[in-house]
Formats: sequence, structure tokens, C-alpha cells
Amino acid sequence: MPKIKFQLTQADYDRLVAERADIIEHQMPATREDLELARSQGDLSENEDYRAAKTQLAQLEARYKELNERIDNSEIVEYAGNHVVGIGTKIRVHDHSTDEELEIRIGGHEGAKPFDAIISVSNESPFGQAVLNHKVGDTVTIQADPKYEVTILSIERDQTDAEK
Repeated sequence: MPKIKFQLTQADYDRLVAERADIIEHQMPATREDLELARSQGDLSENEDYRAAKTQLAQLEARYKELNERIDNSEIVEYAGNHVVGIGTKIRVHDHSTDEELEIRIGGHEGAKPFDAIISVSNESPFGQAVLNHKVGDTVTIQADPKYEVTILSIERDQTDAEK
């Protein structure tokens, strides 16, 4: 069975690589030091510092494994230009259900950041799937509960990725 390819912008890919390096170079060594210090305190059965360090190390190892999987199975998606919505674009839309204009970044698999100043959604989300490959002026139905429509007002390259 073929592996899933995670579509990422170059910036998102670079962030994953940097996070993996930080885990290996800084976080894991620091956590191992904490573990050794806690181990040296004696009785491990009631040593909360030891348990916390072991838990932290297990979480870091799991994240490292997840990052390796994502990095090894990623596909860098090139910017498609300002004429069509794609991964790495920032769009302004008119939401018909709220009568608001919103600015939204379309990211790859790692792109969801719904609470940032500029909302970022993954291309795999209902919103991302609906607007991909559409143009300025298109009205698109978002298959959510409840369904709603947005009209694409503008498309531009997201500056997060333009700097790469």
C-alpha cells in the first residue's frame, strides 16, 4: 500500500525539520539530564520528578518519530500564482453567512493555525478542499455543518512562504 504524501509548503517543511533538530539537539539531552538528576535522588517509586522526566522523554521520542514520518513522506508544493487558490496562498473571502470579510492562509498538511492573527487552514480541511483551485470571483460552498458559502475576493502569495 502506498504511503500517504503530506503536501507542505517549503516554509512548513523547514519548520518541521527545525523542530526535529531542536528535539534531538536540545530537548532530548536536557530531558535526559533531568532524568539522571531525578534518578540520583534515590527511591524511584515515589519520585515525581523521575516520572515526569520519563513521560517527557517518551513524548519527545513520539514527536520525533512523527516528525520523521512526516518529513520522509512529504511533498513540497510549489506556489501556483495569484490566479488560483493553492497551498501557500492567502485569500480574502466574503462569508455570506456572517456578511464578514476574512483573510485566510491555505497551508499544507501542517498548515492549520486557527487562532493566529491570520487564520490558517489545512488544504485537507473542508474549507481548504472547497476553495482549492478556485479563482477570484468564484462563490464556493463549504461542506460543513451547517453548509455556508464564501466568495473569493483576492488571492496572493502568503509571505510566510514567499521569504523562502
